[in-house]
Amino acid sequence: MKKQKVVAAAVLAVTLALGAGTASAAEGRPYVGVAAGVAILEDSTLSDRTGSVSVTYNPGFVLNGTAGYEFKNGLRVEGEFNYRRAEMDRVSVGNIGAAISSTAWSIGMMANGYYDFRNSSVVTPYLGAGIGFVNVNVDDGSINGIRVWSKADDTVFAYQVAVGAALDMTRQAALDIGYRYFGTDDPRFDTAKGTYTSHNIMLGLRYRF
Repeated sequence: MKKQKVVAAAVLAVTLALGAGTASAAEGRPYVGVAAGVAILEDSTLSDRTGSVSVTYNPGFVLNGTAGYEFKNGLRVEGEFNYRRAEMDRVSVGNIGAAISSTAWSIGMMANGYYDFRNSSVVTPYLGAGIGFVNVNVDDGSINGIRVWSKADDTVFAYQVAVGAALDMTRQAALDIGYRYFGTDDPRFDTAKGTYTSHNIMLGLRYRF
């Protein structure tokens, strides 16, 4: 299922980007944007040769900045820089669990493509997808003050799919409200392998030039 999501996001992003490229002769406008939101990381698994542990997270946050170009035919393409962070809650092996003190965070770069469903109102729904790379970090982990793993990181392929709507406040400025599902290939931390996916509720501002 995860591989299917990767393929679907990649195909959608490439298709939108190619479509925008064929429309490059059409008049459009560049834009920049910023957004912030809640990042809800899915339970993840850390595994090595000796076994695996399940990790749950407290709600975290996500920040991003974008620069792109929108075409009159409804297509948009953009580059995105993002930062995500969430504190771990518990680790468990089978039915045995304990509170864990650690943080998972990431910095990524994405290429995104969107289609805006333009209409006569000030609200413009959209669909989109993106592909890129992200550096996933896991800080030192400790249980009751005893360190159980050391800080590690890995850079992996990332993908996302998005749905939302923009509310035009002026001809230049729009409020952006959306949902993004963000996922990656499994990062490897020294001898262990993990998972890293999140659901993100975003609120942002776009400014067109």
